[in-house]
Amino acid sequence: MVKYQYGTGLQTESFSIYEGNKRLKIGCLPILNDGYGGNKNYISVLNGNTMSVTVNIVLHSPDGTLVHRETRVLSANQKLDTTPSYMICRALGCTNFSGTAAIWATEPVYITTNMITPSTQDPREAFNIYEAAEPVTSILLPKIYDGYNDWVNEVYIMNVDLVDHAITIDFYDAAGNLAK
Repeated sequence: MVKYQYGTGLQTESFSIYEGNKRLKIGCLPILNDGYGGNKNYISVLNGNTMSVTVNIVLHSPDGTLVHRETRVLSANQKLDTTPSYMICRALGCTNFSGTAAIWATEPVYITTNMITPSTQDPREAFNIYEAAEPVTSILLPKIYDGYNDWVNEVYIMNVDLVDHAITIDFYDAAGNLAK
């Protein structure tokens, strides 16, 4: 997932909007910021199966420290909507959480997250939604506009294994040459 941030003034964010169209047994939500400045970062898991599914949600801080682990059983077609702060202390906005979520299910489920952000400059709330990333060993991001018209990009990489892994990140120019 790539986060685009434009300029240094309003610090607005732009995310691509998806409907959950991919069912996963393992899903990663690499960017969660819940509670800060009134933000509400929801985690949604939908069991689109005709049977019950066990779902495990594990929250980690940015340095990989385990923050919270929770197991839920979702009946057929049941949806879970929660936030990291609610999972940690059973109340919305009771704590600030910044980190990641890894979600495992006994059968494939739809996994999405969305953030509702209050604004003092606009009475409407900003709303972003994206679906969980599927763990892969290699990924290509074909367009990254870092430094172009004040755009700043952040690439988040999340390890969902129980062991450490070395990673390599290669950047290529527009002609396809490895950047130095």
